[in-house]
Amino acid sequence: MLYFLFAVYAVLVLPPLVYLLLISVAGIKKPASHSSLTPAKGKIGVLIPAHNEKLSINRTIENLLAAAKNDNDIEINVIADNCTDNTADIARQTSVNVLERSNKHLRGKGAALQWAMSKLADKHYDYTLIVDADSIVNDNFFHELRVTLNTPNCEVVQARYEGMANDHSSIKRLAMLGFNVLRARGRVALGGSAGIMGNGFIMSKAALEKVPFRANSIVEDLEYHMRLVESDVRVRFCNDARIYGEMPADDKASDIQSSRWEGGRLGVLKAAWWPLLKKSCAGVFKKQWHALDALLDLMLLPIGYMVLILLIGLLIPYVQLIALFGIAVIGIYVLGAAKCGNGMSELSVLKKLPIFLFKKISRIPNLLASSSTKSHWNRTPRDKE
Repeated sequence: MLYFLFAVYAVLVLPPLVYLLLISVAGIKKPASHSSLTPAKGKIGVLIPAHNEKLSINRTIENLLAAAKNDNDIEINVIADNCTDNTADIARQTSVNVLERSNKHLRGKGAALQWAMSKLADKHYDYTLIVDADSIVNDNFFHELRVTLNTPNCEVVQARYEGMANDHSSIKRLAMLGFNVLRARGRVALGGSAGIMGNGFIMSKAALEKVPFRANSIVEDLEYHMRLVESDVRVRFCNDARIYGEMPADDKASDIQSSRWEGGRLGVLKAAWWPLLKKSCAGVFKKQWHALDALLDLMLLPIGYMVLILLIGLLIPYVQLIALFGIAVIGIYVLGAAKCGNGMSELSVLKKLPIFLFKKISRIPNLLASSSTKSHWNRTPRDKE
């Protein structure tokens, strides 16, 4: 019986651990900068989906206008989606274009983006950029994106997306450095696709013609990325174009956001694992790894749950060595994530780890509920609301 337990544990735990180790080691090295290369030309249409974002929309618009001041080929559009506040009125006081959408039956970010892209089709944008309504970007954001877009065979780019630290989200910031930066860099370095993080990703006209943006799940970014992978479109990662989004203001908001992200990933895995597996098998013979990479990434449990499984493994005979190996891999991953940020100072948040793991356990019912295809989008409450 113990040998059977060892075999099951090894099959379930070792493959994702080896994959995590590979992308962690590959992602620690900072990618080479392409800033000296010629930036891509063409009109960029910025889409800002906004649902009741009166507290942050003006800051986001002003920040983007400042970043685009030396680029005359950028047009900013705010999508006031089912708003019950004055988000649209605030946006109209600036120089951006404002679209108002009201559809109580088809809600969520994915639906809003599809509607806006249809409305703006006559604009004939060469590139379409998605920016969340509570974000800010660095000064050379648009220049760096254009430079990356001008590299060979580049159709979609994900900017470096980080969280703004606050008292409630510091450990989530470290998690985002691991997920959004370390893993994205490692995946690209190993021939995979960086993934789409939902904020700060830009698509070429050619990519949208090949793979139209249709995604209605609560993780529309991940759903669309799976469709890109299935169409052999790899997402590049731009480390020097940085976008920062607000993190949850309290524990309740953090739980809502995490349940949506984690449950949504499980739902996408249920729907995409078989097409990705078939494409992975075919890709092996062509030495193409992006489908296998996408499948393995989907199969990776959130790090908190992986830690819990490994700690349990330490208590079971015959599997302790695998558990110890896994803990070492997690350690390398966490150190790599910290190195992607401000270094060892990022690790001070680990003192909150016991509480973080306890919350992970208590969140399992919400995670399973969010993984259902019938689950609905639930907006994360903002600070000061």
